[in-house]
Amino acid sequence: MKKILITGGSGFVGGHLIELAQKKYIVHATHFNNPLPFSEIRSHHIDLSKIDNAVTLIESLKPDIILHTAACSNPDFCEKNREISSRLNTHLTEQICRAARRINARFIFTSTDLVFDGKRNNYSETDAANPANFYGKTKFEAERLVESIGGKVVIARLALVYGFGLHRQRTFFESMIQAITAGKKITLFHDQYRSPILVQNLAEALLELAENKFSGIIHLSGGERISRFDFGVKTCKILSLPISFLENKSMFDITTIAARPQDVSMKNELARRILSTKLLNCDEGLQKIKLAAGY
Repeated sequence: MKKILITGGSGFVGGHLIELAQKKYIVHATHFNNPLPFSEIRSHHIDLSKIDNAVTLIESLKPDIILHTAACSNPDFCEKNREISSRLNTHLTEQICRAARRINARFIFTSTDLVFDGKRNNYSETDAANPANFYGKTKFEAERLVESIGGKVVIARLALVYGFGLHRQRTFFESMIQAITAGKKITLFHDQYRSPILVQNLAEALLELAENKFSGIIHLSGGERISRFDFGVKTCKILSLPISFLENKSMFDITTIAARPQDVSMKNELARRILSTKLLNCDEGLQKIKLAAGY
């Protein structure tokens, strides 16, 4: 049985990866603030801001596959805390990739749709990246370093990920559902576009990439360009929730610390060609949530 190391195991995506990976791998996962609620895996409580900790762990474990999801992913936090954001998003990624190369491990780095400036739409892997905020810059710089190091590497750019967290995470999707069911208004933008992907579907695709021979940049998205407001409407219709609590606003009505690109929708044709995992559009993903949660 192959050995896989998942960084950021207490995160939204990392938790779902562990849940799926433990069925077919010897799973090692890192966490820092929150302990991992999985009994069948090897968890490692380490501070990844001390980069040597990660390198030492990798050289000790010698995993066959490294899935690197740990990151500072809040754009406003990154804008205000540039040093730690660069260390975790860029320099940590570089050193983990170098360690993976030394032990001949397959390295999968989860990047972001926010490497694009949002001035176009339906981005493909060959479109030029031009981040609009510091978070996007740290991830794009990490992408460039991973490409230059080489080896068995995959740079997976993730679209907006939706679904329910497994432990202690409060996702944007959960916040939206909780607000609506509590009869509270929730603001969603009609002019900000993404290509959302269901978290379980994303985990399946990432684990298939762990065994795939593909190397390079790949977009993992639902392939459907949709505004946040329209996604909210679709969610309410499929889950039989009232639409009246959705507040339709422009993204330009809200001031944020970090700039937000207007349209980072991403095509997924490459992923559809090379993966057997079917990437679900919003209707398909939300129907899965409906069945699983009993709405």
